[in-house]
Amino acid sequence: GRTFASASYDNTIIVWDLETRTALEKLQAGHTGPVTSVAFGPDGKSLVSGGVDFNVSVWDFARDRSIARILKPQSRRINSVTFNPTGSILAAGTSANSILLWDADTLQPIAPPLTFQFGSITHVTFSWDGRFLASASTDATIVLWNVDTLQPAAPPLIGHSGAVNNLSFNPPGTLLASGGADATIILWNLDTFQADGPPLGGYTSPVNSVAFQPNSNSLAAGYDDGVVVLWDLVARPPASRVLMRPAASVNSVAFSPDGKILAAAASDGTITLWDMAADQMLGQPLTGHAGSVKTLAFSPDGKILASGGFDGNVILWDVATRQSIGQPLRDHEGGVFTVAFRADGLILASGSVDNTIILWNIDPQAWLARTCQRVGRNFTRGEWAQYFEDQPYPSEDLTCPQWPAGN
Repeated sequence: GRTFASASYDNTIIVWDLETRTALEKLQAGHTGPVTSVAFGPDGKSLVSGGVDFNVSVWDFARDRSIARILKPQSRRINSVTFNPTGSILAAGTSANSILLWDADTLQPIAPPLTFQFGSITHVTFSWDGRFLASASTDATIVLWNVDTLQPAAPPLIGHSGAVNNLSFNPPGTLLASGGADATIILWNLDTFQADGPPLGGYTSPVNSVAFQPNSNSLAAGYDDGVVVLWDLVARPPASRVLMRPAASVNSVAFSPDGKILAAAASDGTITLWDMAADQMLGQPLTGHAGSVKTLAFSPDGKILASGGFDGNVILWDVATRQSIGQPLRDHEGGVFTVAFRADGLILASGSVDNTIILWNIDPQAWLARTCQRVGRNFTRGEWAQYFEDQPYPSEDLTCPQWPAGN
């Protein structure tokens, strides 16, 4: 009985401390219209809100919101999340045939859901210059959205005979590659919005993932039958060769920002790293997920690889050491199908079949500050070595600025 929530016609909810009569938090995501009703759950750890936008949002107060913020679009499985190049917009493709857009800082919706395709949205991605947002669908179409107007920039791109599984823009912004359940890849010319040559074929299983190699004219593709293929797009016609054969279906491929490493996630729970210059595998496959690895993303500086799995976990990997960083991030209640880093590398978004998106603050300073507050004292040298082993122990035993030395 010490907390009170108020709903407003400005689309927000404010949670108040009744003793101090001050606002604890302003909830600005979840509704695109006036909020008409709010109610706390019996345990006081959850808040349900309803609005004129016909959405019901569930807010989780048990989670440490300084480390992880949650978005829960009602009854929409999250298939894909992505940030625009500046990190100001978060976009999500959902099973409800819609694309959701938020201000990445306030988490306030910036527009009503984008609906144009008739099938589940399997993948969304921004062009490198931020002009376009591309969406792929199970209805075999691709839509290029003008980010300024939030309207289709052209008629739907139609060429696949089945679901479009994955998309990738090339860095110059001249081509969009699409991989489909029909076992083909189509290159789309972004000036004409037409296919740039015949589909890339020759393989017999669905294309689950595609990724352009930075600073190159190559395209990597992961296939459902467990092969990773590198396409040379300079050759005419484009030539391909098999780079690796993981032991199971390849769900996701991703290049490091410098293009030197290719990562491939497989349904047997492994992640393979490939040295593009040496043309060989980097060490043994990474293992840590209990089940299929569904998605991969490199941090903007290339030092961290994030993976999401069917086990509901997100794992951060140190690319240099090929070791996991800390414990898995475990707040999802269903498989994690998509992960994406914000441009500054400090926020990681993960989307799940549990209908939620979690934005993880992976800035070490944020974790340090929160841990200092919880512990209520400075770290001992032993604790520092255990949890911050790559950082030198601060002078004068002052690990937490808010606590005096010796405390």
